[in-house]
Amino acid sequence: MRDSSYNSYTQTKQKHSRGGEKKVMKKSLSLLLALTLVFGLFASMASAADAVAPTTAEKYKMLVDAKVLKGTTSGDPMLDSKLTRAEFATIAVAIGGLTPATSGATFTDVKASQWWYGAIEAAAKAGLVNGSGGGKFSPKADVTVEAVIKVAALTAGIKPVEGAVVEGSSAWAGPYIKAALDAGIIAAGLDYKAAATRGQTIDVGYTVYQLLTVPAELAVSKISQTGAKKLTVEFKGAITADEEKALTATVKNGQINYPVTIKVADDKKSAVLEATFLPAGEYSVTVNKFDAIKVTVVAAVVTKIEIGASTLQATYNQDLQVKALNQFNEEVKNESVAVQAYSSQNGDLVAAGKLAAGKLNLSGEKVDNTVVVTATHYKTGLSASKTYKLVAGSSATSIQIGQVAPLKDKTRISVNETGLVLPVKLADQYGANIKLPTTSASGSAKTSVQIGGIDFVVSDVAIVDAASFAVDADGVMTFKTGAKDGTVVITAVNPATGASASTVIKVEADAALKTFQVSAPGAIVVVGEAVTFPYVAADTFGAPIAAKDVPSKVAGLAADSTGFTVQANGLTVPTKWKANGDLQLTFPAKGNVNVIVWLKGAIVSQFNVEVNDVAYPVSITGTKDLKTTLTVYGQQDLAFNKLVVLDNYGRTMDSATGWALTFTEEGNANTSIAAGKVTGDAVGAEKVTAKLTKGTEEVSYDIAFNVIKNEDVKTVEVSAVGTVYAATTPAYVTSHSADLTLTGKTTSGTEVAIRAADFYNLVTSSDSAIVAVPNSGVLKVNGVAKGTATVTVWKNGTKLSEQTVTVSDVAPIATTVKFADAEGTATSATPFDAKAKLEVKDQYGKDYNKNVGYWYSSDATVASVDATTGVVSYVKLGTVTITYVSVNGLSANIVVNAE
Repeated sequence: MRDSSYNSYTQTKQKHSRGGEKKVMKKSLSLLLALTLVFGLFASMASAADAVAPTTAEKYKMLVDAKVLKGTTSGDPMLDSKLTRAEFATIAVAIGGLTPATSGATFTDVKASQWWYGAIEAAAKAGLVNGSGGGKFSPKADVTVEAVIKVAALTAGIKPVEGAVVEGSSAWAGPYIKAALDAGIIAAGLDYKAAATRGQTIDVGYTVYQLLTVPAELAVSKISQTGAKKLTVEFKGAITADEEKALTATVKNGQINYPVTIKVADDKKSAVLEATFLPAGEYSVTVNKFDAIKVTVVAAVVTKIEIGASTLQATYNQDLQVKALNQFNEEVKNESVAVQAYSSQNGDLVAAGKLAAGKLNLSGEKVDNTVVVTATHYKTGLSASKTYKLVAGSSATSIQIGQVAPLKDKTRISVNETGLVLPVKLADQYGANIKLPTTSASGSAKTSVQIGGIDFVVSDVAIVDAASFAVDADGVMTFKTGAKDGTVVITAVNPATGASASTVIKVEADAALKTFQVSAPGAIVVVGEAVTFPYVAADTFGAPIAAKDVPSKVAGLAADSTGFTVQANGLTVPTKWKANGDLQLTFPAKGNVNVIVWLKGAIVSQFNVEVNDVAYPVSITGTKDLKTTLTVYGQQDLAFNKLVVLDNYGRTMDSATGWALTFTEEGNANTSIAAGKVTGDAVGAEKVTAKLTKGTEEVSYDIAFNVIKNEDVKTVEVSAVGTVYAATTPAYVTSHSADLTLTGKTTSGTEVAIRAADFYNLVTSSDSAIVAVPNSGVLKVNGVAKGTATVTVWKNGTKLSEQTVTVSDVAPIATTVKFADAEGTATSATPFDAKAKLEVKDQYGKDYNKNVGYWYSSDATVASVDATTGVVSYVKLGTVTITYVSVNGLSANIVVNAE
């Protein structure tokens, strides 16, 4: 029975594990496993796990399961067997990353029909193995230790010691054994001509495997500030795709965390961490879970003024492209830069009225006049100057229009698409590029428009309306397609020079839903419960449709067999589309039903589903998040969500419609129940019964509450309050005060529901100029000034607990923006209040003003959003993404189903 090779034929390069992930380095591992054939080679390693050492057979199975070994064809590990020369040749080829040979006849006893042929030929040609003499290889003979050492030395790249003689070894093996000894990869005094069993190989190989799968750290060589809000992390080498996916970073100034986005460079050797707000100071930057690195961030300041326009035309709206740049060569927005233009035509300044928003009106100037533009930043005294020789307006003598590309992630240009780019390139008679002036789309049903003196003409206004042409500040021209599909020609002509160019665009009809195959779900189907059914959809071009895009395809179809509908035993089944495209069906009656899915008059899916009876509670098995130990006056909430309730299908229930929930105490006056709370009344134990009832049906569970004395609470801890803002206005003092929470525990560590007032009567601060206690009898503190102070809670002169409180004077700003739910629903009768679901927090974890910011709908023809209130109104069936953007650039999305 032959042994399959070690599984490393395709492993040609070691892959070192970084960032905490375990990765087996197969080539090195195979090499070391081969080396372990030598008795005692890794004796020091072998004792590493004596405590609970697995058996040799268990080690073998683990190595096979980890795909380090392929195992034998019979499944028998043959642990007592020797390793043949043929088997070892196979290992040698795997170690060397060689491809088994398909030709050659090096040895007379190795035939092409034998399983070992390819490996032995390849190993021999690579110089990894020798013959046994007389032109033979002796594939069934046992392999010797010295043969293993030679292969190990060659594969490891260790140069043999020429002429070396090692006692007990063959003359040919001496140079390799000496080199291996010098390199420290084998121990001295081995029986070099002996053979070893497979079991001994596994025993030591297992230990080597354990050592090699220890993860190594991701190496970071440097972190530095590279922008006003950017830090760049430089790695010691390129990171892998898996490491990129797992990459995390935390940026903190004291206790304040500044969320960042991570963008890895194309060469994978660095990553940029960008925050929305990064004030000057010293930061601790942590990559993954390794030690933090200190980085000093300086404030961005204007260091350069730039005038970017390459040419100026004797016409309107000449963009000077004046920018204020910081020390990182980034544009600093909203800086006041004074601009003046001097004209040689009249020998004086161009009238101030002709200069607005960085654009210069030169329509009255003559061609070849000299215009000198000066930009000054008075705050820093920096300035820039540039001299231009005016060229004729619309002097483009060369016009090129490239091929229009589909939108991102699209394979074709379709009807009703916005943002398509018309790649227009203009050049003047000197070969200099000419940028089209900024232009907004306006009007409708135009076959031509003139932009910057260039006439743009379309052949079919229903396919592309020339009125949709727009040019942004960078000179990029965009347009949108109309509702008609077909071929359209767009032509650009400069009437002043006769230069022209055209491009032909094919606009496809919108990809409609063509196939829709639904299958039975893997979950149990219950009457009255919405269940997600898996499906596969494709469009008219045969391309798969992403699930998130399917609801909008269905929205325009009639809700019957001529459009889209689902029927069960001939009756329509209520359907609901989730935001991610999940199709949910709800069945009104139990039984085995035949489900038919109709699409545009054809049956596209048909299957049977067993619909089970309505779910109902059958048992209460315990409690959750409920403290059952109380002090007198200590309280706990009693509600359905405090119980673990199982239904008749063994599932945990979140609610039980139609069932009444009551809580009743045993009656011995140790506890009382009122307003949904249980209160400790007297020391002692009492049983509280939770009961669900519906008619004559009943499910109950006894909860054992224990009321203890206050003195039985042995420790009282104050919860951490995080960083507090040094509030300077009454509003902030109120909103940014920090509450202290007390938690009691018994000697055994059991948490106790206590009445806080019974366990403290004094709160103090070690420095009231930093942390103030507005009322010494209240568990509340206020930040006053930047720094730290110790807050201590006392009871009758005894210190119960203390907490170090950090105060920051950085003004609150939005740092986290999210919606409480992933999706919402807007109907014609009831709009959806997106703002009510919005959560905006500052760096102190406090609510931030969400009444300021911007609201957007991905498709206002489906559902619109009020820019002030965030209320989403239904327009037609479909799904939209509602986006909120804070004033400092953070955003969050919520999907709204218009039903």
